[in-house]
Formats: sequence, structure tokens, C-alpha cells
Amino acid sequence: MRRAAEVERRRLKARAAEILTTGRGAESIEEIAEAVRALRERNDAYREQRAGDTALPGDLAAAREALAAAEQALQDEEAALEKAQHQESEFRTEHAGADTALREARETLIGLEATLKDRQARLEAARADTPDDALEAKLRAAAADFGKLDTDTAVVRRRLEELAPDTIEALYTNAKATLDRAERDLAEAERQLAVLEDRLGRARADGRFEALEAAAGRVESAGEALAATRRRAAAAERLWTTLNRHRDAARQAYVQPLKAAIERLGRIVYGQDFEVGIADDWTLESVTRDGRKLPFESLSIGTREQLGILTRLAAARIVAEQGGVPLIIDDALGFSDPSRLETMGAAIAAAGKECQIIILTCTPGRFTHVGSAEVVRL
Repeated sequence: MRRAAEVERRRLKARAAEILTTGRGAESIEEIAEAVRALRERNDAYREQRAGDTALPGDLAAAREALAAAEQALQDEEAALEKAQHQESEFRTEHAGADTALREARETLIGLEATLKDRQARLEAARADTPDDALEAKLRAAAADFGKLDTDTAVVRRRLEELAPDTIEALYTNAKATLDRAERDLAEAERQLAVLEDRLGRARADGRFEALEAAAGRVESAGEALAATRRRAAAAERLWTTLNRHRDAARQAYVQPLKAAIERLGRIVYGQDFEVGIADDWTLESVTRDGRKLPFESLSIGTREQLGILTRLAAARIVAEQGGVPLIIDDALGFSDPSRLETMGAAIAAAGKECQIIILTCTPGRFTHVGSAEVVRL
């Protein structure tokens, strides 16, 4: 009814505009008044008969706003409906694809179940001839041998890589090539063993025992190759151990005299409980004073400089027995306090009795405690 009233309102509005503009289509003003009266009656009747709780607009502007809002709401609902229909179409397409995938998966499952039943039957037949315990025992033994070989090989390889002398480079290269070949042979033998065990499980019931004998022969050959590889690895390990022992002995032959020489000079500077720790590469690792052992890196700059000079002095005293060379100290001990300058001067003087020491400095006061020093000013 509301829609019809709206249509009629628009029609009468257009008619009134036509009458007022052109003066055609109406006999008199009474007809216009009659039409207005009829329209008001219909409007009043609509107000009385309309259903719903929504209040009517108070004026034409409010009515237009309500109409615009209703039209916008209608457009929104139509857009939402179109979007929902589009989503429904997408869902239907996805459902069809999922249904197709489900059918394919079911067919694949049927095939896999058939394959599984066939393999289970073949496995049961193989187990009837050869128990699982026997096969597992062989596999464990082979795995244990391989694991031990791999461990021994890794140890030998690591030790050989740590050796730098050129005299064993050729031996190392050859041993590595032999080891790589043995690993490939062993891997191939294990692969063949696995293939033969599978074939044996499937073919033993058919009486093909000759294949088993051939596989046993190949396994025996692989075992011999493994034993030979172990012997070569043991020889390489023994060579490495011997070289390492002699290398350590040679290092100690130089390290111990240097350590003793540094400690003799250091006791002049730091006291009788002074000790140093020297690494295999002749670098200072630690210093012990007053019963405390300190890492070299934690010492002060002055102490590290003093220890560096003492190390050079000790080395100069050692080589002095074979003729030696002059030791040159350039502008040192800038971080040492007066008491330490005194004891360092005494240590330098003690070393100077056995070797020539040349000190270059622009502050000769630091070395006034070197009692046997001869000063040359330039």
C-alpha cells in the first residue's frame, strides 16, 4: 500500500506541475482541489491502516532522507546477497574438487592395501624359511663392524689432519684415498648384502640356495677388505702417535729451558714464588705470583710488557751460548711504576752479563737501575 501511495503521489505531483505550467488537462481549480482532497483522504486512510512500529517522517525532507536510507540499505543488502552467492559458488567448486580428491585417495588406498597384503604374505613365507632373529643378528654384527670402522677412521682422520709436517703429506693423502675407497667398497658391500638378504627372503622357498652361497662369498670378501682397511688404519694411527710423541719431545726440549730462563729472571722482578705457564707454541699462558695463578690476558698492560721483555731476555741468554745476537729494546717500560723499574733494571743487568743488550729510549731515567749500563747519548 505504501508503494502504491508513493506512486500515486508522484503521479499527482507531476500532474499538478503540468496543470500549473501549461494550464491544460484541468477544467477548473475545483478539480485540482478535488484531487488534493482525494489525495489527503487516501493519505489519511493509509496512516490508519498501515502496519509496523516505524513512525512516519514528520515532513518531506525527513521522508526523502528515510527514502534515501532505505534505498542505500537495499543496495547494501543486494551487494551482500551477490557476495554470498559468489562465495557459495566458490564453496561448491572447492567441494567438488575435494570430493574428487577423496575418490582418488580412496582408490589409492585400495591399491596400497592390496600391495600391503601381498608383501605381508611374501614376508610370512620368507620368515617360515629364515627366522627374523638370524637376519637381525647378521645386520647387527655388520652394523657394529661398520660403526667401529667409522669411529676408528674418524679418529685417524682427525689426528692426521692435525699434523702439519710435509714429511707425512704423501702418506696422509694415500691413506685418505685408501680409506675413501674402503668406505665406498664397504657401502657397496652393505648395499649388495641388503639386496641379497631381500632376495634370499623371497627366493629361498624356491630352492635358489646358490644365490645365498654367492652372497656369503661376497660378504666374506667384504670382510677381508674391511680387515685390510683396519690394518692400514692401525698402521696410520701408530705412525701418527709416533710422530706426535717425537714432536712433543722436540717442543719440550725448547719450552722447558725457556720456561726456566724466564722464571730465573722473573724471580728477580716478582719474588721467589714466580712461575709461568708456556704453551706448546711458546706463548705465555699464565703467571703464578703470591700463590695465585692468573691468565696472561687478565694481567695489566705494564705487567704484560715486563713479561715480554723478560721472555726476550731469557731467549737471548739461551742463544748466547751459541754466539747469540744483540737484543734491542726500544722505548719500553712506559707503564711500569718506580719499584718495578728498579727490579726490571736488576733483571736486565743480570741478563746483560751473558748477552749484549741495546736499549733505545728518550727517557733514560727509566733505566737508571741497570747498574752495568753504558750510556751513549746521541
